[in-house]
Amino acid sequence: MTEERQLLVAFFVAGEPKPSGSFRAFMTRPKHGQPRPIITGANARTKLWQAAVAQAACASFMDTVCTAQPVALKICFYLDRPKGHFKTGRRAGELRESAPKVPTKKPDLTKLIRSTEDALTGIVFHDDSQVVSCTADKHYADGGQSVGAKIEVYEQKA
Repeated sequence: MTEERQLLVAFFVAGEPKPSGSFRAFMTRPKHGQPRPIITGANARTKLWQAAVAQAACASFMDTVCTAQPVALKICFYLDRPKGHFKTGRRAGELRESAPKVPTKKPDLTKLIRSTEDALTGIVFHDDSQVVSCTADKHYADGGQSVGAKIEVYEQKA
């Protein structure tokens, strides 16, 4: 079975990628009645990231209707390096030899994908269940690369 892909949209989202998927729950203590659970997102800045993704997707996918076809995503996240990766003093700004080449700390890749998929829902595709293939990686924004994400969405044809 050969699968064909057609590029639907490709764009870059500037800004710090934020994960989605962690939630906190707590119980209210009303004066009268039963206690109720309240569920909140653990990362308040996720909505800002999702709004940036949605805005960039709308700008790149103008005058086009959401696809109902299966889609494949390719996402490259570019994250800021921590200050501890750089030398200080006269050699400030130079990368330490011990600095890792790729980010192995939070945020996790799957949660970055989840927040980005959710932001694309209703703009590029109807529901994130249409995503049948996803290739994603995270890098440090080195060598003049901006912090953000490069996103490509392909329509998958069987």
